[in-house]
Parts: sequence; structure tokens; C-alpha cells
Amino acid sequence: LQHESTSRQHARIAFDSQGIPWLKDLQSTHGTTCNKRPLPSAAIGKQETNAQHKGARGIMIFPGDVLQFGASTRLFCVEGPDEFERGAWQAKQKQKEQLQKQQQQQELLQLQRQQQETTHMNTEEDHEDETDAASGNENNAHKTVD
Repeated sequence: LQHESTSRQHARIAFDSQGIPWLKDLQSTHGTTCNKRPLPSAAIGKQETNAQHKGARGIMIFPGDVLQFGASTRLFCVEGPDEFERGAWQAKQKQKEQLQKQQQQQELLQLQRQQQETTHMNTEEDHEDETDAASGNENNAHKTVD
């Protein structure tokens, strides 16, 4: 894009391992907008990092998002498959989170059951030991009485 308000290296769109595009402004003078909103400061910078903090890779962009670089009047519309649309992706993420939560709850219940079984087995063993000890005491009592 050649325009007086765009830098030679103005912004970058990179795809993550899931194929999701991320937009990052490379510290351009006149900025980058997505859907008429400037990118947040966390999504601006030239430094490449694998950091997990918010904005390290830029912002996620979705099909239907409109990008503008600098003061250029040219607008770019992101296109892509339906599964990457903002609503579909968010629903998929929510479903994934719910599934993870269910799995964690099932694992917790299984662990609690195992602990209860162990406690129950130990209680039975203790009861048997007490019964044996009581029987032994009765036998000893009978021996002394005889």
C-alpha cells in the first residue's frame, strides 16, 4: 500500500497454529484501525515475542472486519471461512471452555470417589482390627478367669 501516511513496514498480519489471523501495528506513525477503532497500545510494537500477555501478538481479526492503515481512504475487508467468523469462533471457544470445565468436574468427582473408597476401606480395616482386638481381650479375660 503506497500512501504518504503509511510506513514501509506499517503493520503485520500473522497466522497462529490454528489458522487465526492476528493484526499488529509495527509502531507506524499514523496508526492502524480495525472496524474504525485504533489498535490498543498492547497491539503496537516491532518486537517479536512469544509472550502470552494480552496484545503480544496483536489483535485477532475475523472475516468481516474492516482494516485501515494510516490516513489512507482505502479500506480492507478481511475474508475467510465461516468457521472463523467472530460469532462462530467465540461460540466454539465457549463450547471448548465448557467441555474443559465438565472434564475437570468429572475428574474431581472421580478423585473424591476414590478418596471415599479408600477412607471406607480403611474404616472397615480399623473396625476389623478393633473387633479382633476385642475378641482377643475376651479370650484373655476368659483365660484369667479359668
